Amino acid sequence: MSKKIHFEDDLYFLTASIKTLQNGMSLEIDPDYFIDRVVEDIFFIDTTLDSLYASLKENEHLLGRSEYLRRTLSIKRGYAEFLGKLLTKELPFGVHLEPFFEKLKGMRDRQLRDINEIFGIIAIAGVGETGDSDIVSSDELTELFRPAGDETEKM
Repeated sequence: MSKKIHFEDDLYFLTASIKTLQNGMSLEIDPDYFIDRVVEDIFFIDTTLDSLYASLKENEHLLGRSEYLRRTLSIKRGYAEFLGKLLTKELPFGVHLEPFFEKLKGMRDRQLRDINEIFGIIAIAGVGETGDSDIVSSDELTELFRPAGDETEKM
């Protein structure tokens, strides 16, 4: 059964969630109250971001795919940076997440691999993927607007 994914809204929600979580991790919040929620949110963001990216990879003909890939790239960068700040304890709450550091490091490394992969997808896809294939090149414009009967040789 095919399902419709609302990439724009989903990506917006993930961006907002990462920013909110990062802002919260810079506070001196009590881990007894928040550790479970923080860990769940980190894992939720990770699995959801991976799932959305997998859907984008699979659907090469999705309208707006290149823009969604660029936004996904940006979100993955921000998320990987956030994970890095937790791992280096740049964010104060990071000290409470030490038992999860191996898992967080693996998540960050996977995000970084995905970022490189997205760069490759965008580079390979080029003009055809961006939806710009309907844009007329300057050579095509010259050909289209050449006066009728003008038999000058094409370049």
